[in-house]
Amino acid sequence: MLAEGEANTPTPAGLIVSLRLLGKKVLVVGGNKEAESRVMHALDAGAVVTVLSPVSGLTAVLLQRVEANEVSLIDAAFEGVQDLYFDTQSGDNADGCKTYDLVLGCLDEYNESEQLAECARALKIPVNCADVPHLCDFFFVAVMREGLLQIGVSSNGGGPRLAARLRSHIQSTLPKGTREAVSKIARLRVLVKNTPTPPGAGSLIKKRMTWMTRLCDQWSFDDMANLNEEDVVRLLGAYERGEMEPPLPTSKIAPLGSSTSANENSISSNPTFSKLASQIPTLQQLLDSPIQRLYALACLFFSVWLHILTYPLRATFSLLESIFPNLKTWSPPPIVILKESTALPTLPTASTKPALATQSSQQLLQIPPLPASTTPKVVLVGAGPGSTNLLTVGAIRNLAAADTIVTDHLVSADILRHVPPTCKILQVPKKEKGASDAAQDVANDLCATAILKHGAKHVVRLKGGDPYVFGRGGEELVYLCERGVNVEVVPGVSGVNGILGSAGIPATFKGLSESVVVLTARGEKGAWPEVPAFGDGLKTVVVFMPIARMKGISDLMIKQGYPSTLPAAVIENGSLDHQRVIKGTLASIPDLVVSEKVVSPALLVVGNVCTVLDKAHS
Repeated sequence: MLAEGEANTPTPAGLIVSLRLLGKKVLVVGGNKEAESRVMHALDAGAVVTVLSPVSGLTAVLLQRVEANEVSLIDAAFEGVQDLYFDTQSGDNADGCKTYDLVLGCLDEYNESEQLAECARALKIPVNCADVPHLCDFFFVAVMREGLLQIGVSSNGGGPRLAARLRSHIQSTLPKGTREAVSKIARLRVLVKNTPTPPGAGSLIKKRMTWMTRLCDQWSFDDMANLNEEDVVRLLGAYERGEMEPPLPTSKIAPLGSSTSANENSISSNPTFSKLASQIPTLQQLLDSPIQRLYALACLFFSVWLHILTYPLRATFSLLESIFPNLKTWSPPPIVILKESTALPTLPTASTKPALATQSSQQLLQIPPLPASTTPKVVLVGAGPGSTNLLTVGAIRNLAAADTIVTDHLVSADILRHVPPTCKILQVPKKEKGASDAAQDVANDLCATAILKHGAKHVVRLKGGDPYVFGRGGEELVYLCERGVNVEVVPGVSGVNGILGSAGIPATFKGLSESVVVLTARGEKGAWPEVPAFGDGLKTVVVFMPIARMKGISDLMIKQGYPSTLPAAVIENGSLDHQRVIKGTLASIPDLVVSEKVVSPALLVVGNVCTVLDKAHS
């Protein structure tokens, strides 16, 4: 159903630009997780950020930013247009007040977002209202940053999660050395811009742009990434002499000896010669001895005839690719199991010849689908800590058979690739501070309603990690059983072993840790965890969801006798490609979390196991 005032027509595509916010004043209205993300993006861009929200509604990360004086806070709710002025003493508008340069709305109520958008537009301030595309003057894009390189993917507000998936896919396919190539070409561009141009060279800007374009087209990413000072001097010299073609990279120039001549310089500066040399590097050897000349011509003759003789084969492959477009990307099924056999194969011994493997015992098959369910049911499925490598076979089979999925926001988008396109996906609201019970009630109701009212047959309740390890899976099972719903449970890889293993931290280690204590940072009604006494110290303490309470947990453990110098680690986005591991001590880890801008989801590990494998890994 469309929100009030939202048009049922396609939104025209937006113009994607990179906005310079250095020193600009940005107002973020709201203090939720979405506001936290907006604040981080604005700070990264060098903006001066102000948050308009009651302090009680701020996330832990925003509160830390405010306390560190990185962000200004107006402890109030949005009321009207007067909130969009930041200085009533002097200014540059008709009322003698200054307005913000940009307004980012992160409000939960549609009416409030609509009022904010109207007020901002009345003052001609660009505005973005989270999750209400038709109220936005601009959209945020899913951004990948690597040094100077930024790649943004936008769905024009239609599917931010899909845009994020596409961003991740593009990032994974970038050529090696892209970041270094962009950085070094940017430096070269500045040097070229400041290099004198010979008289009569024509339009300076046009010449520079054409020259740099040819360089970027002819040099590989590896060559640009490996650009050194000698290459820079050679390139600048060619540009200053007025050469139309940039010199070849060092990797494509065969050594011609230590002597140089005017003839060599004149030939290498010829555009036609440079183009041929870029295609056939050994052609430069024609300048040397007759033996080298004969060898180069023989190689050229052989390569031409090889190209001609293999044409029918290449044409056949091209035709097959046009008929079967997925032929190039096809690969065998990644997950296989052995077909069950009634008898184990006989192992070879010294006195017998190895027996041939029987087809029944060695036949590899795809994961068999689950049989169609005759009784409607809800399956609590553990999705593991995030990586698809840690999905169980049972999880994949249930995802493929589901007609409805109720998923948490912590479940990664890659895992949902195993869901059939006809499956209905329901997203449980984020469990914000103080509202986790309300979000849990919504999850329970979505599962029960899908079975009892909407006629679903196979509902998968997809939960991060394991349903029974701080996943509230037991509560959901009781709730559903009380309403007559059949429930099954598929365990998942818990963050205790999955995330620690991905971070290179063993949960136990002989002589250092003989037990593992698993805690949650926030218990029933916000209660603090009961940390056991330090004792002999032969234990590992793992704390789920610790970021908002990191300082308090550290102080609590030190009061329980844990040494302040005890190794500690925080693992952010455990098991995923962008996982980060921040290590320190029990006393220093809270400050490291703030300085390194660590955000949830994260896991805290305390104990000597945090550093026991550091030397082996190095």
